[in-house]
Amino acid sequence: MTVLKPTNYVVFDSWLIDVLACDMVEINSAKKLRDMGPYKEAPELGNTPLTWNIDVVNPLIGDALTCHFPETLAAGSEVSVRVYYKTDPAAQAFSWM
Repeated sequence: MTVLKPTNYVVFDSWLIDVLACDMVEINSAKKLRDMGPYKEAPELGNTPLTWNIDVVNPLIGDALTCHFPETLAAGSEVSVRVYYKTDPAAQAFSWM
């Protein structure tokens, strides 16, 4: 993601997921994992554990997952966040862009 204005957090929509952890990882880490193919052990991606919280925003449209960065990121910088989660059996399809 490209940071548009200085910030120390990012907010994702979530719906019936059980968040286990959030990490800040090196840029293009998803591509590295995809290029490795399935069932390979994940390489070290420069993980920085993030604190996070979930707030109920609207029971009809979902909750807000807020991941807090260890420092304020400057406008124009790039950041990648990895979210470890399990879906609830009643969860609907979702996409984070």
